[in-house]
Amino acid sequence: MEFLPVMIALHLLAVETLAGMLLFLHVVVGPARLVVVEGALDPGAGPEAWCRRVAWGCLAVMAVTMLGWLAGTAAVVSDSGHAMVFDPAVLTTLLRHTQFGLIWVLRLGVEVVLVLILWLRPSGRGLAEDALPWAGLLLLTIAMTGHAAAEDGSHHSFLLTAMVVHLAATAAWVGSLPLLIRLLADAEAGALSGNAAAVSLAREVVQRYAGYGGAAVALLLVSGGAAAWSFLGGRSPDLSSDYAHTLAVKAVLVASMLAVAGWNRLFLGRKLLGLGHPARILALLKRAALSEYALACAIILMAVILSQAPPPAH
Repeated sequence: MEFLPVMIALHLLAVETLAGMLLFLHVVVGPARLVVVEGALDPGAGPEAWCRRVAWGCLAVMAVTMLGWLAGTAAVVSDSGHAMVFDPAVLTTLLRHTQFGLIWVLRLGVEVVLVLILWLRPSGRGLAEDALPWAGLLLLTIAMTGHAAAEDGSHHSFLLTAMVVHLAATAAWVGSLPLLIRLLADAEAGALSGNAAAVSLAREVVQRYAGYGGAAVALLLVSGGAAAWSFLGGRSPDLSSDYAHTLAVKAVLVASMLAVAGWNRLFLGRKLLGLGHPARILALLKRAALSEYALACAIILMAVILSQAPPPAH
């Protein structure tokens, strides 16, 4: 069923964007702001205020895709020929008597808490500290809905741990990109208009992001390799199968994203920290980050497609 992977991929992208954005705001952007004169930045248009708006968008996408995920799963369980099933009896059974249903209800409760945090907090400051633990819990529950949840014993614990680390690392990398793109766009405009504070903030963020992004990528590769090795059990998938083809496409996309990220961090980031007019470098950094995010969307879709079927093996 083609509809269900798209729903899950959109939901996963929204969760990882929210969690990663909040982590990036707390770990990188927050400390970077301390070296910039607060009076030179507009609090109403600052990173926290923008993240608040994006968080509302992520929660809206999560709500819609959660309903689609539930209805699509109900269609699969009931063996219906429709893409979605809204039969109350089927939905009630799914929610009350399956692990998927229990986790779905838990996720709904966490999202309600996040809505209340955004609604009741009068300003953007402190948003990351309040909302990040709950967004992290959403990531944990996603790991509990995949292949890791179907395993038993010590193998279950190892695979679940690998998947949690993999999702967290993916969120740290992918989720940071929208806020990074926004900061680079503001800095590009600031470089052209003479707003030194915006450029200084971008320089400080890019400098701090080098270590942050490197750690996220390292954890992503190690945890992804460990999860794949554990899931395949040392076997190689049939290279002529759809699973192997999808896995190959995902590997090419990941390699492309790593290449773009390397160019972004190692070359353009260093040029931004140097002397000279930064507007052109900021524009190139922004485009490269946009390319990274587009590739990430495709990678997440491939990952969801892979998670929906067991790999064929020789």
